[in-house]
Amino acid sequence: NPFILKLEINGFVLSEQQSAAPFIAFDRLLLSLSGQSLLRRALILDRLELDAPFVNIELLGEQLFNFSDFVAMALANDEAEPKVKEEGRPFHFSLNNIVISDGRVDFFDETSKTKARHRIDELYLSVPFIGNIPYLVSEYVQPQLRLLINDAEMAATGQLLPFHDSLETRVALKLQAVDLPFYATHSPIPLPVRVERGELDLELDLAYRVSRT
Repeated sequence: NPFILKLEINGFVLSEQQSAAPFIAFDRLLLSLSGQSLLRRALILDRLELDAPFVNIELLGEQLFNFSDFVAMALANDEAEPKVKEEGRPFHFSLNNIVISDGRVDFFDETSKTKARHRIDELYLSVPFIGNIPYLVSEYVQPQLRLLINDAEMAATGQLLPFHDSLETRVALKLQAVDLPFYATHSPIPLPVRVERGELDLELDLAYRVSRT
């Protein structure tokens, strides 16, 4: 609807090559564009909603997935295009009130002895804002994450500090003894090295603030 600057897509399905099985699908995608986009010459969304997204991932071999053909095509196109260094104004954007609801991810590992299947259900994610320019809307969603991983419940909430002329959010993330060789074999992009040993520890505290000035 160009009069109210909204775009809505319903019933999207992307199938794998030579297969009717859906690879990516969603019930509804809503993009609400702000009128400030033209004035600021930037992509500014007041709201982004994604309902019932679904992704089917199959691990067929070491670093070989059911979507590896898509990755190969993207890498081939990137290598074919000449690299031209462009100088000028960077791309500016502000995505506000991002809400993903009722998401699902199916993961099938054919490389395991048990042909393991894993599943993420009831995924709900709300992110107040992501961007590289200062822009405030009148109301924001609370940062939140909920999901079921193989029927085990997981939930996390963030901290949102709203003010009249500014907004701040903080998220803390801590990882300990992450097995790097295990995740290296699951990389969808071929790695230039072979990871035989290694662990990763990470303690991250992210803070993001946006103001009108």
